[in-house]
Amino acid sequence: MHDVMAHSVSVMVALSEGARASAAERPTESMAAMAQVAETGRHTLGELRRLLGAVRTDGETPTLEHAPQPGALQLTDLAAQFRRAGLPVRLDLAGSASADPAVGLTVYRIVQESLTNALRHARGVTQVTVGVTWSAESVTIVVQDDAPAAPGAQPPGRGILGIRERAALYAGSVEAGPAAGGGWRVLVRLFWTKERA
Repeated sequence: MHDVMAHSVSVMVALSEGARASAAERPTESMAAMAQVAETGRHTLGELRRLLGAVRTDGETPTLEHAPQPGALQLTDLAAQFRRAGLPVRLDLAGSASADPAVGLTVYRIVQESLTNALRHARGVTQVTVGVTWSAESVTIVVQDDAPAAPGAQPPGRGILGIRERAALYAGSVEAGPAAGGGWRVLVRLFWTKERA
């Protein structure tokens, strides 16, 4: 639930702040941003209702609509959504994505969380590069921004912890921290057997 809600609220905040800042000089762009805020809000409410329906405790059988979950094939759409929110994202994809929808969802959520963190914390960023490289039995995900170091450390949140938990499901590894040339870098490797893929 954290993945969906934190991402959506972060996008809504970024869009509304941008719309407010540009309202006088660029009213058309400001109105488009506010339309995106409304669309994101409606989507988030739907997701929240779906998730809360799955954890009902009023004696009724929980139901979870079987709406399609995002996967690796939706990474281009995800990058575009963050670009609309003002994050300069470059997406580099290599290899053929795993046919396993669980692997695809895991990759999607890891990229989503990494971009949400960049949107929330990377002040002054001019480029965020997302690289996803697939092989027969693994995938490597690198998300790196070029933001200058921020004064004072951000309090740790649940995002990186969630990435670590997802990676552990695939005997994976996670490295997250300041990048050698500046900015922040998240490197994730996931592994699976041919039978699972």
